[in-house]
Amino acid sequence: MLKTGTLHILLLSLAVLFAVSSCRQDPSKSLKGKNQVNTVDYEYFSARGKVKFKEGLEETKGVAHVRMKSDSIVWMSMRTGTGIEGLRMVAYPDSIFIVDVIHKEYYAMSFASLSEKIKFDIDLKTIQSILTGNPILIPNRGVRKSSSDKYLTLTQSIEDIKVQSKVLIANRRLENVNVSNTFTLISLLIDYKEFEDFDGVTFPKKAMVHLKYPDASDKFDINIDIDYGKVVTSSTPLKFPLRIPEKYTLKELK
Repeated sequence: MLKTGTLHILLLSLAVLFAVSSCRQDPSKSLKGKNQVNTVDYEYFSARGKVKFKEGLEETKGVAHVRMKSDSIVWMSMRTGTGIEGLRMVAYPDSIFIVDVIHKEYYAMSFASLSEKIKFDIDLKTIQSILTGNPILIPNRGVRKSSSDKYLTLTQSIEDIKVQSKVLIANRRLENVNVSNTFTLISLLIDYKEFEDFDGVTFPKKAMVHLKYPDASDKFDINIDIDYGKVVTSSTPLKFPLRIPEKYTLKELK
């Protein structure tokens, strides 16, 4: 499963993209009329898909099970192809828990402490937006819009961060998010592909994440490919189990 250092980089990749999360707003309220962007609306959300994680020459494959309640919780379980659970993550509005089942370790932290450690704001709502392919806009900031026959392009900037989103004209769904930080030189690209109808919901079957993260000693180049096989939105309550055995060791994210 994922190494401790890699876990840190993954959380950083979320933070780069979610640096605007403390001032997030519902994008459907900002883009009206011909600029309307279709979003996935749900009370409960569940999905299952294949995941491939690649860092340098190392590659890990598995199956991800995702469950969410809107604005309340994100639950994720990573399993091997044979069904053995290796990693479980549960995020609440104020905190996040990551359980490394293989090594019998776990991480527990508040979003506030995590944001302070990695120098970016991160929150639950924005994680949910990324998992469903919903766009994020920065309120009280101008949005530069340009359009072609295929795309509506939205560009925003806040301090050193530039966020550019491409929306498909055909279905008004987000296809691409490109986030770059000119100060840290971190960049994150997310592509949503192969939109399909899942019980009346237009959803990207594939998501491809590419993170470049230079630090003082090395340069990280990480690719994460997600291929959803099943997506369900409903009003039926879901379970979000989290049990941490007493023998598991609490670890600090370095």
